[in-house]
Amino acid sequence: MKRLALTLLLLSATALPAVAQRHVVRLRPWSQGPLSYADFRGRPAGEADGSFADFSFGYRHVADTVDGIALPRLKAWGSLRPYASWMLPGSRNAARLRYHQQQFDLVERARQELQRGLDDGYYDPQSLFGDADERLVQRLALLDSLTLHGTDTAALARWQAYADSAFGPLAPVSEALPELRLGWMGEFHFFMGHRSFRGALADCFRPSVDFAFLVAALYSHHMMAFDMGFGIAPLRGEVLTADSYFYTDRPATDLRLLFEYGYRLVDRRHWSLTPFVAGGFHILDQSEEDDEFSVSTGTYGGGLLLQWRYAMSFDALDGARVGRRDLDFSARLSLLRSSFSEIVGHPSGWGVYLQFGLGFGYGSYRHAKP
Repeated sequence: MKRLALTLLLLSATALPAVAQRHVVRLRPWSQGPLSYADFRGRPAGEADGSFADFSFGYRHVADTVDGIALPRLKAWGSLRPYASWMLPGSRNAARLRYHQQQFDLVERARQELQRGLDDGYYDPQSLFGDADERLVQRLALLDSLTLHGTDTAALARWQAYADSAFGPLAPVSEALPELRLGWMGEFHFFMGHRSFRGALADCFRPSVDFAFLVAALYSHHMMAFDMGFGIAPLRGEVLTADSYFYTDRPATDLRLLFEYGYRLVDRRHWSLTPFVAGGFHILDQSEEDDEFSVSTGTYGGGLLLQWRYAMSFDALDGARVGRRDLDFSARLSLLRSSFSEIVGHPSGWGVYLQFGLGFGYGSYRHAKP
């Protein structure tokens, strides 16, 4: 029996032609079960004899959708091309079919090894694929050498035990993509807007402009943040303290130092919504270089943070992790309850802060743990 011809098509995801992608549905994966004669559907050349098995092996970009966001990742594939593989009638025997199955098993081993490497977070998938490609070629050459290209049926029968010992046992694995979940994410926001007081504080201070910086860390939709806000608080009239008073001819500074907890109820491709609670310190300050003057109190409250995604991009994949970058336009409504015991009359009330701003975020998705 003449030497068997074998073609191994090796394609990376970055170089997969459009024609090949259109014919992916005609590829026969290893997971469909053992090969049969019906899997060899190609037409041999006129001078050909024996049989011919055409395999494809590589990786490609796929998507895993999380909260409406399509995240790119990498998936290894290894298949038989039935319409490029053939068997002449005289070669349709169990030994030939077993030989092609052993080749296909090697392709599947290589696919599983490549997928594990991609899922482990290998930083250079093309290099990982190159190593897997080289190992596969060497193993196929070893199979040919030990079995005389499939013609030594006794050696072919011993090959399975050798392969399991040398390369590890081969078993079916799930074709489902590992689930990705949002892990840690950091955000920085700058806000500008309007502040007004309600209650007795409104009798002391007029509405005016306000600014805020927010630094937040999120994990699995839980947000912890530090918020520093400051603005102008013009006086309506005389405001006395226990041992002094505010000047009426210039405004005070409204300063807040807050710690916040929020839960991101919605995190979509184009928008997100995060209700939050806050607590910290509220300071009204009218100090000068040589004259320190301020009053302070604790404050608490909450609000809503609405973000509209102007842009969202992803870092290069490393298999187990997908990096995400956001550029957001944000709107925030905050309500803070304060009561200043140092001011005569102990005025208390709610500060209402309506702010708009720009936000930047960076985070990563990781495989969900079983």
